[in-house]
Order: sequence, then structure tokens, then C-alpha cells
Amino acid sequence: MELAPRVCLLSLPLLLLLGLSAGATVDLPPDEGKEVWDYVTVRKDAHMFWWLYYATSPCKNFTELPLVMWLQGGPGGSSTGFGNFEEIGPLDCDLKPRKTTWLQSANLLFVDNPVGTGFSYVSKDGEYAKDLSTVASDMMVLLQSFFSCRPEFQTIPFYIFSESYGGKMAAGIALELHKAIQQGTIKCNFSGVALGDSWISPVDSVLSWGPYLYSISLLDDQGLAEVSQVAEQVLDAVDKGLYKEATQLWGKAEMVIEQNTDGVNFYNILTKTAPMSTMKSSLEFTQSHLVQLYQRHVRHLNRDDLNQLMNGPIRTKLKIIPKDCSDLGCDCEGSCQLLSAENNLTASVAAWKSFLLQKSTADF
Repeated sequence: MELAPRVCLLSLPLLLLLGLSAGATVDLPPDEGKEVWDYVTVRKDAHMFWWLYYATSPCKNFTELPLVMWLQGGPGGSSTGFGNFEEIGPLDCDLKPRKTTWLQSANLLFVDNPVGTGFSYVSKDGEYAKDLSTVASDMMVLLQSFFSCRPEFQTIPFYIFSESYGGKMAAGIALELHKAIQQGTIKCNFSGVALGDSWISPVDSVLSWGPYLYSISLLDDQGLAEVSQVAEQVLDAVDKGLYKEATQLWGKAEMVIEQNTDGVNFYNILTKTAPMSTMKSSLEFTQSHLVQLYQRHVRHLNRDDLNQLMNGPIRTKLKIIPKDCSDLGCDCEGSCQLLSAENNLTASVAAWKSFLLQKSTADF
């Protein structure tokens, strides 16, 4: 959610031009760098895909630079697809060198998380992650495999970067990683977490929308009253532990905002999106609220040009993607199974965040 409170604990300089290589592990000339990718079976019938780019700083060896794992939002956005080719990777969707990429300052590890996202897949529908505990435990299996197979990264400072719903997953993953390191099951130099526009305290976000849009004259008095009324209902539902109802009301709050602002774009208030005019009543909305939330917050991560790239040239390049697995950001079923869990969307991760902030001053 772009309107969620923005937390950023770390930023890295951006700049690098990198060419596309081929094969599962490829060493290219110094000006093009090295990359590697693979699958990890994190549970029976659950397989997670990762893609590593080695840093190509002209002044330093990759071992002198940190390792950054990038987690996309959604839930259901593909890190190896959207995060890589639309945001911070070496190439854009036209496979042209990006003017701003982090590879000059860090090694980049893109992970399609949770399973069902991007090229990560399940062999049986029942194996989708349905709660954040499963998301975190799956990632522990992947990281244990990654650092065991690539010991050169065990001593390099390791950071988890995330955006939107990825921030919520990153908080839980970071906590479990800290425990795993303390227990000696994972060897790595875990050094920090960065949360961008993270969906870590949904109630605070929903409560802030009305006053913020009112302050910039996108809501009038009546609109503010209507949005605030639904926001208070969200707060009440969360206080009572009614997380499914809170999720429905959160969706309703967004619908009320769109109706009162002529479709303000939640990801850029300077633009507009088409209002959901097909919604005839709030009852009709609540019956399909998960699908509507998916359409608003996940579908844009699945642009046609990106899909054509990932399921065309990139699939051919990687060579290990199963035929029945397609990078579609995340199928609606997989996203909605995670969204539908009672406390996945509207429960806060304040306790995780507090613990991590305490440990950051003591250990990191």
C-alpha cells in the first residue's frame, strides 16, 4: 500500500549498466557481471525460486559489498519479475540497461515469495502459504540452502529490503532469521531490514487516509465523514479480533475513497483510476472483497509486457522453469488464500517491529 506509513532503515546508492546473460550459472566479462538462479523445495510440493546477481562495482570485489534480498509486495508480486525488471535490477522490460540499479553497491538476491508467486510454485493447491508463519518458515529453508551452498556470502553483510506487503513479510522473516542464527541453523551476517511503504500497521494506515486526502482537498467535509466512519469500523473490528470483517471493511474504505475522489490512484494521488462502478452495493462488494483487493493492489504487478518478457525470453534463458508454471505475478487463487487468513492483512506486526528495533541496537 503506497499510503501506508513509510519506514526506511537503510538506503543504497543506485547506478549500473548490466547485460543479459544465459544459462543457470554464468560468468561474463567483468563489465557484465555474474548471475545464478535455482529452486529450493521448501516443503513437500512447494518450490521457491531465487535469482542472484553478483555486484559489479568497478572498484570493489563482490565480497566487499553487502547482499540485499528484495521482497515484493502484493502479496503476490514477483521479485524476480517486477522488482527486477520494473524497479531495481540491471535491465528494464525491454532488456535495456537501467540507468539506476543497485548492483554497483550491492549483490542482489531476488526471491519469488511466497510460493505461488512468480516462478515459485506448488504442485498441489493445498500447499499455498496461508499464514505469515508459513511464509517465514519457507524462507528459512531457502536461506539455509542458499548460504550453505554459497558460503562466500556467509560473512557478507546481509540485508532484507521490502516494499508494501513485502514489509509485513520481511518483519516476520527477519525475526525468524535472527532466531535461526542464534540457534546455529543458518550461517549469515544478518545486518538489517529496510521497509518501504510497508503494510505493517494497517489500522494506522486506514485511519490516516481520510485526514490526509482532506488536507490536500481531495475529500470534502462529507467525504471525510464517510471515510472516517468506515475507518473507525475497521479499528473496531480489529480491536475485537474480527480480522476477516476488518479486511472487508478495509476494502470498503478504499471503495468509499474512490467514489468520493473520482477514483484517486492509491499509488499516485496525482493520477486517477477508474472507479469500481460495477459495485452496486457494499454487500455485493464484501462478497467479493478479496478479488477486488487483488485487482487493485496485485494486478498492476502483472503487466502484459512484463508477462511476455518473463514467459518468453526469460523463461528460455533460465531453462529450469516447469512448463506448467508461468510468471503471472501471482495467480488470484494463491494470493486470495493468503489474504483470506483471518489476521494476515489487518493484524499489525508491531510486536515483531519492536523486537527487531530492540535487537538492532543490541546486536546488529
